[in-house]
Amino acid sequence: MYRAFGTTLDDAEQEDLDPVLVSYLGKRLALDLIIPGIDYWSKQVLSLSAGERETKAYKDRAEDLKELRKLLIDETAKMLPEIDQALPQIPRPAGDFMKVLESGFSTVHVTSDPMGFPPLYGPPEETTTG
Repeated sequence: MYRAFGTTLDDAEQEDLDPVLVSYLGKRLALDLIIPGIDYWSKQVLSLSAGERETKAYKDRAEDLKELRKLLIDETAKMLPEIDQALPQIPRPAGDFMKVLESGFSTVHVTSDPMGFPPLYGPPEETTTG
């Protein structure tokens, strides 16, 4: 709830939520949990043998989770236009983010004057005799 709404909702507020929005948020939570599940199940043994006659084979649960993840991604993508207006808009903290400015509008100089550096190739522009 905190990730979606920025706060914890009480019981009355939870009852007022749109069922489609609740379904969407549940699927998004499942998507977040599937990746650690795949990681866990991919490290588990798929078959065991004890001696010559006893052998057990287990289903590849990691592969099942990968398929479920594909289905949930498709379903949430289809649901997004329907619930886009119902999703809460959480204000994000203002930070120092990368920006693209048009040339000439920046008045802050980050580096020193580029003309003050010697040329990269060729002889220096000023030669000293001595």
